[in-house]
Amino acid sequence: MGEIYSEIIGTGSYLPEKILTNDDLSKMVDTSDEWIYTRTGIKQRHIAADNEYTSDLAVNAIKNALDNAKISAENVDLLIVATITPDLVFPSTSCIVQKKLGLKNAVAFDVSAACSGFVYGLTMADAMIKSGAYKTAVVVGAETLTRIMDWNDRTTCVLFGDGAGAAVLRATTEQTGIMSYSIKTDGNYLDCLNATGGLEIFLWKERKFSNLLFQECQKYQKKLLQKQGKQWLMLIVLFLIKQMFELLMLL
Repeated sequence: MGEIYSEIIGTGSYLPEKILTNDDLSKMVDTSDEWIYTRTGIKQRHIAADNEYTSDLAVNAIKNALDNAKISAENVDLLIVATITPDLVFPSTSCIVQKKLGLKNAVAFDVSAACSGFVYGLTMADAMIKSGAYKTAVVVGAETLTRIMDWNDRTTCVLFGDGAGAAVLRATTEQTGIMSYSIKTDGNYLDCLNATGGLEIFLWKERKFSNLLFQECQKYQKKLLQKQGKQWLMLIVLFLIKQMFELLMLL
């Protein structure tokens, strides 16, 4: 058998029904639709219902992804759930999702890496498929961040909502799919954005942090380009990351 690669064969997403608009937020904090939209491009965000949990969002996104991939739950042998808002401390949200979807053949675990969680989950699934141990993986990022928001803090409550997105990966011998990646962790800046005790999100507005992150992104973009030369794709990713950091510094 030749070298194994992993390809994304299906994607799916899910958003809760309830919507909170910028005008709604302007009645809660000192802000406006114009202020939010010009700085973020956001007009509205979705809010999970009281009886709707992170696992429920994940389940719906995965169902849509499996339908898109045209495969059944029985084919999945690996499930990775990326979330920082789990249903319970334990068991993992992935175990709950596994039960709700009947993924009886899947090894399941959670990844807690905040905004980067889905990317970390994707690279882990890719590596585990390429090892030859697994053939079909589902990676889902799901959050109910509105439950840990400080709704009196306009610098953060305007940015986040609830939702889930999933991807189905399958082993292949064709040279396609995920060809390379480069990820990095730096715990020295934990005070910049964190959730304390699961109760609130705190944002430290410091422009030098934005510049530092952008420089790190440039460094790792170059590494990735040296590996694969997919410049057009990485430039788009880099631009989006840069825009996100600049956005945070404006708030």
